[in-house]
Amino acid sequence: MPAKEGPTVNAELFRRRLAELIAQKGVSEVQMSRDLGRSKGYVQSLTSGRAMPTMKVFFQICDYLRLSPAQFFDVPEEGEQAEIIRWFLAADRATLRAIDELIRRIS
Repeated sequence: MPAKEGPTVNAELFRRRLAELIAQKGVSEVQMSRDLGRSKGYVQSLTSGRAMPTMKVFFQICDYLRLSPAQFFDVPEEGEQAEIIRWFLAADRATLRAIDELIRRIS
């Protein structure tokens, strides 16, 4: 049986961005969980990286935060950053792990 893998780079990006957006909105994780009709610890499980939402719940989160999915990830529509983000989103898991390792080494 293969070893269980840790969070992917995309999961980490989601977790960090959700926590940032919740702070900007000025709402607690418990309140957001309740507003979404979930258990009080649901959003905390997302921001801690213990869980990932389904696509349906992700869209509900975007609606709650009054953002489009693209705005959730703060994806620019054009320019150098947009090109890098498109490349990043299309990269395979091994490439993402290598980039993650490189960034951790230089940070």
